[in-house]
Amino acid sequence: MTEPTLVVEAPPVLNTCVLTGTAPTCAPPGTASASTSVLGTGRPGGAQAVSRRLAELYGTDTSGWQQVAAYTVEDALPAMVPPWPLSRTIRVAAGGCVCGDHRATGSVRGAPASGTRAAGRSSPTWRPGDGRPRRASRVRGRPTPGTHHGDKCPTCEGDHPRDRERTVRLDGARVLVAGATGVLGGALTAELAVRGARPALAGRDPDRLARAARAYPGAPIAVFDAYDPASCARAVHHAATALGGLDATVTAFGSVAFGRAAEVGDEIAEHLSAVNTLAPAAFFRAALTVMGPGSLIAAFTGVVAERPQAGMADYCASKAALSAWLLAVRREARSAGIRVLDIRPGHLDTGFADRPVAGTAPPMPAGGDPHRVVAAVADAMEADAELLRTAPDGTPLVERRAR
Repeated sequence: MTEPTLVVEAPPVLNTCVLTGTAPTCAPPGTASASTSVLGTGRPGGAQAVSRRLAELYGTDTSGWQQVAAYTVEDALPAMVPPWPLSRTIRVAAGGCVCGDHRATGSVRGAPASGTRAAGRSSPTWRPGDGRPRRASRVRGRPTPGTHHGDKCPTCEGDHPRDRERTVRLDGARVLVAGATGVLGGALTAELAVRGARPALAGRDPDRLARAARAYPGAPIAVFDAYDPASCARAVHHAATALGGLDATVTAFGSVAFGRAAEVGDEIAEHLSAVNTLAPAAFFRAALTVMGPGSLIAAFTGVVAERPQAGMADYCASKAALSAWLLAVRREARSAGIRVLDIRPGHLDTGFADRPVAGTAPPMPAGGDPHRVVAAVADAMEADAELLRTAPDGTPLVERRAR
């Protein structure tokens, strides 16, 4: 190779380049230095296989090459869980722009592409909610806003005007999180805030709610009681008034009980129905009256909504009932441009199962990482998604259409 070149996708080599081709000081005079990335996990290794592949790529004998160092970089690339948008809106956090391959594609190109969009943030024609600066003059051949010319649109970089109308842009979005004092709701609130959202927090315990709100100065708070549907509706209207509207409402609270169906009392079944089904529905019923096109309602129903387990029949029934309610509302709200997201993760490490209102939790496998799930929830909110579930290995899976 006679000019600076980056070689990509040549297994086992992910990419390789001669650093001294552009930075001669990276090696002593008269020598060359090459950098090679290998995709995989575990400790550095496989040097011989890499060396043989480099010999083929560079067309030279590499047996005399000296390995200077090898490093394992954990979490080097973002997980691109489908459907993955080719580009995303600019996130603003702590007064600065957030960019990187996690905001585009997990590739060598993704990082600088995201950086370029973030650099455009300083343009006087940039406005929140847009991933690119706007030019004063119309680019020849660029579609006019509101038109569509294919689902895979390279001109729009995956950010087509039609898609904007049916997705929530978290940068600047007004989001009510009901259950923000819990482990899962707290983690989701933090994730949304990092992505630039303006949260409103709702919870049952006034003291815990006040403590949680300290992390989000100026965020409105509302106390609700799951046994009082009117208090759920008041929380929605309070948040909408304080924020000047709502772009999303998410419920992340619930109650669990264990025991055989014949042994669980009616009062426990009624409690589970009130907390897990009727209270979330009350939040969403009120939200549907104040939200407009492009907004979203989302609820954590859990894997039990589709795969009920023995020993927790009433809990499973309450979650399945909420999931069925969401399915029907999705069909009703589609014409209004309001999306419905059903979140069905598996068992998570939140301590939820250790706080049942009745019975004792059976032995369970290690719970999944709640932070990984809430990050996927935020991704799903920004995508045109209807369902989020987790694979057997705990990997979040986002589906555009619920099945």
